[in-house]
Amino acid sequence: MENYFYHSIPPQIRGFYGEGDNLEKFRQAQPDVYEAMERLADVLGLPVLQTVTVNSISEYSTYCTSIVARDTNGLIAHVRNLDFDYTAVMKLLVYEAVMFKDGEYRANSPGIAGYYGSYTGHKPDSFSVSYNVRETV
Repeated sequence: MENYFYHSIPPQIRGFYGEGDNLEKFRQAQPDVYEAMERLADVLGLPVLQTVTVNSISEYSTYCTSIVARDTNGLIAHVRNLDFDYTAVMKLLVYEAVMFKDGEYRANSPGIAGYYGSYTGHKPDSFSVSYNVRETV
């Protein structure tokens, strides 16, 4: 992992998946996510260990908050922050996915390159969802 991406990984978790059988435990616990990380590693020419670790960044360094509200006309507003550490790297990885089906706009979702899943999703006139983390003591 001695390259640019190594520095994007929080110091407290840099070695976690490389220690003992943690990577194998992850594969057994979340086979679909592991397979997606394997494919991403193949495409990018990176070790699976690196893609799994970067994909886990949200588990260690986010403290996001969302507000979802509907106005009197039924319009859904979804407001949120993506409160990440390591902003210099994260701002390069965050993008907005705009989804179409049969040429018709269906939904949008902010995403993070290399992350399997979605933090936030909004389907017009239908619903809005978000993944939020809050540290507890």
